[in-house]
This record gives sequence, structure tokens and C-alpha cells, in this order.
Amino acid sequence: MELLAIRHALSECSHFHLTELIVESDSQKGISMLNGRVTVDSDLEGIVFDIQQLVASLSRGVIMFEITLELTGS
Repeated sequence: MELLAIRHALSECSHFHLTELIVESDSQKGISMLNGRVTVDSDLEGIVFDIQQLVASLSRGVIMFEITLELTGS
């Protein structure tokens, strides 16, 4: 679901010609797939491809995929 949300957000940003973006996510596996650190699951290949194409279509943008961790004390 996280990758679908990222694809949708990037698509909307592209539609409105936004070029400077920061995408943050707590989906470690999804971010790793987008950054090429792990093999893309076959059922997510199309979504990952779409995201990569949307990122590449930005004329002058900064995209940072980050893993956001929330630590709780015991």
C-alpha cells in the first residue's frame, strides 16, 4: 500500500508540475526496492517502474527516500 501511495503522490505532483519533492516512508522494504538495494517483488514491479519513471520525469527535483523510525522507550 505504501508504494501505491507514493506512486499516486508523485503522479499528482507531476500533474501540477511540482519539481521539488521529499518523500518519506516507514516502509523499509519498499524504500529498499526503490533504491535498488533489494530485489523487487514480482507483483510490485509495475508500481516500482512507474515510480522510477515519475522520478525521472521531474525536470529539476530532489527526491529523498527515507526510512522514518519511531523509537519508544520502555
